[in-house]
Amino acid sequence: MGLRLSNSIASLGKPIQCLLLFLLLLSSFLCTCAKEETGVYLVYLQAQEALSSEASNLRLLASVVGSMASARAALLYSYTSSINGFSAKLTPSQANELAEKPGVLEVVPSQTYHGDDVGYGTISNMD
Repeated sequence: MGLRLSNSIASLGKPIQCLLLFLLLLSSFLCTCAKEETGVYLVYLQAQEALSSEASNLRLLASVVGSMASARAALLYSYTSSINGFSAKLTPSQANELAEKPGVLEVVPSQTYHGDDVGYGTISNMD
């Protein structure tokens, strides 16, 4: 089978062979470019009697990223004092999948705010 395919391609001629090679390289490039970029997401979990542990956060995260090793690499911080949740590096599709898991309230992209971005302007002296 492989020999017949090789002979078939060889009989097409140089211009067609070059075109097929170009299309193969182009499809490989497009598949590489289609990979999603990761971002930092905050994952809010349902309140429980005891706040979740890092181990339970890792198990939940591993169910989306594929393994405990990947979960350890993705987990940035486990929140246990005021909220129940964690932050992690995820792709948008992983964040959407995680949002559908039982016990997950919300998954949102992390945002950073700076004091000078609030837009208060200058404070005037009121005599």
